[in-house]
Amino acid sequence: MDYHDNETTLSYCHIEFDYTGRRISLFLFHLFVFIMGLTMNVTVVWVNWQRRHSHNTVFFCLLNMGLADTMIMVMLPVQMLEVIMDHVWVWGNFLCRFSNLVIVANIYASSLFLAYMSAERYLVLARGSMSRVGVIPEKRKRGTICAALWVLALFFSSLETVHVRTQEWTEPGCYLMPKHAYEEWFSTIIIIRFMVQFAMPAATIVASNVLAARAVRASPEVQARKTGDVLLLHLYYLVFVVCWLPYQITMLLILENILNPDLLNCIALQHLLFSYTVVRTITFLHCLANPILYSFLSRSFRGKLINLILHHLPQDAVSKQVMDQHGNPQGDATANRTKGSNGGGNSTSQSE
Repeated sequence: MDYHDNETTLSYCHIEFDYTGRRISLFLFHLFVFIMGLTMNVTVVWVNWQRRHSHNTVFFCLLNMGLADTMIMVMLPVQMLEVIMDHVWVWGNFLCRFSNLVIVANIYASSLFLAYMSAERYLVLARGSMSRVGVIPEKRKRGTICAALWVLALFFSSLETVHVRTQEWTEPGCYLMPKHAYEEWFSTIIIIRFMVQFAMPAATIVASNVLAARAVRASPEVQARKTGDVLLLHLYYLVFVVCWLPYQITMLLILENILNPDLLNCIALQHLLFSYTVVRTITFLHCLANPILYSFLSRSFRGKLINLILHHLPQDAVSKQVMDQHGNPQGDATANRTKGSNGGGNSTSQSE
């Protein structure tokens, strides 16, 4: 989806950009993110689906966040083809609206669940070994919160994509094009996305992980792993900010140009619009970062994944792998019986 400004005209200046190089680079980048992101996030959903009945709310958040990132990856080929075709849209009005609704809704959901999980991890760390009031109320609470987060994501994404439609200029494209009050509607959408999808989740993620890092430093139980744990907690919020801040700044600058056309000169505006597609693509890196940081770096996740893989392998293959790792007990027993029948055996038998 692109943002079209009826008032902006760039006819009085011209800058040569390498649009072909940008399209090829972004296509390869989309392809890499799609293959790796889909594989990792499907794995995260599969593993955490097996742990969905756990009392640990973090597992439940990981399941929902993995599901949101998986849906983004499923729709990414549509965005990838739009980029390689220089934003020419040939798949009709329905797919224009539907694909953008799915992507935007799951972007909201991913950020909201990440904020919820960060807060929950800190609260668990702060409570320590304090007993909970009850398991059933805890499960009911997390189910209610997760349902509310999905409803919020769908609501805000519907507001953002309700005016998305195909529009023909020189070529057909998929644009955010309200029929009336374009500036007011566009301004509202940008402010809502900045606050709900970035600012509030970022504040929660940063605050939760900074407080958790302080708690880890003060905990005598994690002295051996303290440095690594603290660095990882800081990495959590740094990655979120790096993925999303360039895009948010770009959108705010575009908004400011719409409200105040004299703010940016033609050359600066050309560079801003050229960079829009690049920074939008960078945001998809969070679909790679989330499974790596929150799942694949976890020992419990890797252990559960290995157990699931071994469980689904043929039993003969599993038995052979175990025997290769721990020796061949049946062969050893046969050798012992042979040595016993030979009355102690010769030196060769002993060496075997």
